[in-house]
Amino acid sequence: MTCLKKLCFKIGSGATPRGGKDSYQGGDYALIRSQNVLDWEFTRNGLAYINDEQASRLDAVRIQSGDILLNITGDSVARACLVPTGIHKARVNQHVCIIRPDLERLDNVYLLMFLENKKSELLQIASSGATRNALTKGFIESLEIQVPPIDDQLKIATPIRNINLQIDNLNKANGHLLDMLMIGYRQLVASIGSYGYIEDLGTVIGGATPSKKRTDFFTSAGISWITPRDLSNSSNVFIAHGATDITDEGYRSCSTKLMPAGSVLFSSRAPVGYVAISSKEVCTNQGFKSVVPFDDIGMAFVFCFLKDNAKEIEKTGSGTTFTEVSGKAMKNFSAPIPSDKQAQQFGSYAEPLLAAIQNNENEIMRLEQIRDTLLPKLMSGEIDVSKVELPTPPEQAQTSTNG
Repeated sequence: MTCLKKLCFKIGSGATPRGGKDSYQGGDYALIRSQNVLDWEFTRNGLAYINDEQASRLDAVRIQSGDILLNITGDSVARACLVPTGIHKARVNQHVCIIRPDLERLDNVYLLMFLENKKSELLQIASSGATRNALTKGFIESLEIQVPPIDDQLKIATPIRNINLQIDNLNKANGHLLDMLMIGYRQLVASIGSYGYIEDLGTVIGGATPSKKRTDFFTSAGISWITPRDLSNSSNVFIAHGATDITDEGYRSCSTKLMPAGSVLFSSRAPVGYVAISSKEVCTNQGFKSVVPFDDIGMAFVFCFLKDNAKEIEKTGSGTTFTEVSGKAMKNFSAPIPSDKQAQQFGSYAEPLLAAIQNNENEIMRLEQIRDTLLPKLMSGEIDVSKVELPTPPEQAQTSTNG
């Protein structure tokens, strides 16, 4: 067993740029925050950008290819992922730790597997520390990891690396499908001459939370109940369940309302602007002002409208502790109103795209379940990987061909 400090070139977190959130006014430098780091996955949702001056102060926490990002504070503590391709000149804030392994001694996917396999222990340590839900740099450096020869690490990591590649390809495909969807929506909106309000697109519905003092109000298998945190933990378009369901008694105890499949969920506080489509009947907590689309408007149009206008809707919110959009502000937000023919034509274009996205998300969930099953067995040695053939490096393959 060897401590991570001896196997890594860098272990360290960043800082909040001077000026706090007011400094996130755009620029060439991405600032990675805890909301961008999901389990195994990096999401660009809510990615902040800072200017040259702010970035220069954080130059010591500039990411590199091969780095691992680990959330070290807050409700998302212990989530980890690899640095994605295409994020250039990015820095991290104080809630995210960069772990830069010596790749000749420690494979980064093997290290990510180690962190994911150890997550329950990390969460326990974080919750028992002096600072709520926090992992210190010293603790991370002291983590001891079994380090087999690098070729053995690569063999252990190969099944997970292959699964992650499939998931990444499906996520990229969904990104392209979503881009196509939004392009079609914006072309439609440019041709719409009639305007009204969100309440003309569908019924706006809020949510509520049963008393947290009553454990019998919550269950792992009951009525689907969604919170903004559930949307922050996923980049999916569709959602069926949150982390916790509520019981029939919990449902009757508060003012939350069941909404049908195809409802468009919009987080109206902490933070404002997450958008998802319910794939079954769900209800939400008070952090939502969701829209049940009218039949003549359609789910796809409402989803695209809220996705495209989330930032503008947020500006209608108020509050000192955090911004919240009221039900009245949501209902009275200006919206283009398509004709019946326009809505039908857009539905015919959009519904196959959304169906393809949902099918891909279902396949991703299946792959994630396989990965979660394999992970502890690979790390414990229960699965024999001695016969796994490592891919030949491109330069060696070229030499062999030329010879």
